[in-house]
Amino acid sequence: MMVLWLKRSLKELKIMSKEAKLAKRVAKEYIEKGKKPDFELPLFKRKAGVFITLKISEKLKGCIGTVSPTKDDLAEEILENTISACKDPRFSPIKKEELDYLKVEVSILKEPTLFLKSNEKDILEKIEKINPKEEGIIVKSERKTSLLLPGLEGIESPRAQFIAALEKGGIDIKEESFSLYKFKVEKHEG
Repeated sequence: MMVLWLKRSLKELKIMSKEAKLAKRVAKEYIEKGKKPDFELPLFKRKAGVFITLKISEKLKGCIGTVSPTKDDLAEEILENTISACKDPRFSPIKKEELDYLKVEVSILKEPTLFLKSNEKDILEKIEKINPKEEGIIVKSERKTSLLLPGLEGIESPRAQFIAALEKGGIDIKEESFSLYKFKVEKHEG
């Protein structure tokens, strides 16, 4: 049984993308040493917003990111957001002894596009055209913003995705005007 697990783990490590490998290395070093890793970062030669999701045995332990790039290179964005996800105050910290079970997900955001505004007609019909398995959403009111990544567990319909985004952001559509954006992600797991 142990040999089978080891073979599977080695296979997963070999096919892991460079983005996922970087996030996993950063998370492990940060958790083990308690400080920002000091190794040389690869250059990905592109910029993008990135969300890092950390799980231990399928249990969410952190999810932090940026909608738009804040750094000069994607590697720096991954580094900073991975460290932030390790410190996500909504979850208990990841322990060193849990690192063997650490799963990382790097979601590189494609440019969000405006999908609808609150003053449009047939909002609920339009929302039904969103595919929550493949498209994330951003809901913005005057002072609040909420983002949900695509493919979230428990979000089975566009309406459920929209309601979850409103609740997460504390946005009351009866009292506030809003804009809804949708986006896709390039996902890397490891």
